[in-house]
Amino acid sequence: MKDQGVRGVAAPVKVSFPLFAFALAVWAVLAFGHGIGLGLAGDFFDWSRIPGALHPEGGDAGFARAEYVLILFFGGVALAVIGHVAWRLRGVERGRLVEAVVPWVLWGILLHLIWKCFIVYATELVHFAQYALVGALVALALERGKHLQLAFVITVGLGFADEIWQHYGLHIWWMEDQHHYMDWSDPMLNGLGVCGGLLPLATLTRLRGEELPSRFNLIERAFAFAAVLLLPLLLLGPVATSRFLGHYRYYPFWDEHVNHKPVHWLTPAEGIPLCLGMLVILGLLLDPRHRRLSLGWLVVFALLASLAIQPEARHLGRQVHEQVATVRATWMETAPTIDGVLDEPVWEDAVRLGPFVDDRSGGSGMGRSLRPLKETYARVLWDDWGIYFAFEVEDDDIWARQVEGDERYLEWDENVQIFIDDGGDEITYYQFVVTPLGIVFDTFNLMPTAPLDYNPWGRQLGLVDWDAPGLRTAVRVDGTLDVVPGWSNALVQDRDRGYVMEVAIAWESFRTTTTPGGNAIRKTLQP
Repeated sequence: MKDQGVRGVAAPVKVSFPLFAFALAVWAVLAFGHGIGLGLAGDFFDWSRIPGALHPEGGDAGFARAEYVLILFFGGVALAVIGHVAWRLRGVERGRLVEAVVPWVLWGILLHLIWKCFIVYATELVHFAQYALVGALVALALERGKHLQLAFVITVGLGFADEIWQHYGLHIWWMEDQHHYMDWSDPMLNGLGVCGGLLPLATLTRLRGEELPSRFNLIERAFAFAAVLLLPLLLLGPVATSRFLGHYRYYPFWDEHVNHKPVHWLTPAEGIPLCLGMLVILGLLLDPRHRRLSLGWLVVFALLASLAIQPEARHLGRQVHEQVATVRATWMETAPTIDGVLDEPVWEDAVRLGPFVDDRSGGSGMGRSLRPLKETYARVLWDDWGIYFAFEVEDDDIWARQVEGDERYLEWDENVQIFIDDGGDEITYYQFVVTPLGIVFDTFNLMPTAPLDYNPWGRQLGLVDWDAPGLRTAVRVDGTLDVVPGWSNALVQDRDRGYVMEVAIAWESFRTTTTPGGNAIRKTLQP
């Protein structure tokens, strides 16, 4: 369908450039000042946790009350806008008012679905509010609201540029967080906000009987452009997706966040089709002619729904997460003495791995504002008895708590950790935590979720009472080992240089059956 004016002639769009520039300036401040907004929100919620601020107990109860404050604020603004529109339309016959309510009901249902599925905190309503404001300003700049669908497309495009900046600019480039992921629920929330900011103008236009051109063809063109740009991303496998788009938590489908809010984390396979569908539906709500969806669009929506269902599996050897580095451990005939001194020739024959890097940034530090990590190197040997590890750790302040072995918080101390997946199935694994004092936390773990992509919040079941028989450790400190009663006492007392740690684990530790040959141990290790 061609974009036509009232008489079938394409009508040029008159733009108020000062108002349009002001709208872009507001968008730029809100988009590029995202970190400032998060800081202000963080300060507000920190204040709400203080006992007596919003709740006598403070803490989580105060946080929950702060969420209600935000909801009431944004809800109050929405009700004020709706009340203003209703006042402007007083005297309009009831039948036409009922007809005008339908787009609002559909918009409200979509917002409710977004709230139930994707929104974790009420602060995410800021997306909605800021793009409602920017959308309304852009619409007013285009002949005072006579080209709502054009304003919708422009503002949704600005919202997507905002999300690209947050993911690739702010998190990956500036904060060096390589494991951040593109949140595909945000473009939908932005689009709902834009639509919410334009619906009052659309309602006034329809009920006043103004003859305005339909620009649904612009929505169709925007859909086609976005489809050509985004749908090829669905051809990427999980490995390529994690490399270019970020790390997504594929399973479980429903999760419970720390604030006990059920949430579904969108993957690109789901988010891209949903964003495309939302673009058309929301654009349709703003059409001045009450356009109905054609059968062709229903077919398109059915295809998008089928694309959104892509369960990943490791069938036929398919990689379902990023490839990790591997090294072949060195075989030896004579085992080294486990004494914390790497003076045996066998250690010289082993490959020296490192220096290790922060696994969230991919670099030597956790962000531009934090100091680089100290260098750590490792070596791996094996023989018929077991597997041997040596670590060279650079550390200018070596400390350890004097606690019993298998203390549940030991992994938060200074330590070296070893994870061994003996069968390579990514379902069960062994964890060994050793502090500079030689205190050990060893456990056998089960991952009950699918081994897909990076999931730092993945569920795990740990058998803490499991102990590795014959486990041997030794640490040689270059400096002074400060033994402290607790973390608050772990203050810099002198300058150290580091320590060397040796760990020897018997193959017998990984046997889960009494049948000879019951376990197969992979000799290719993945550090």
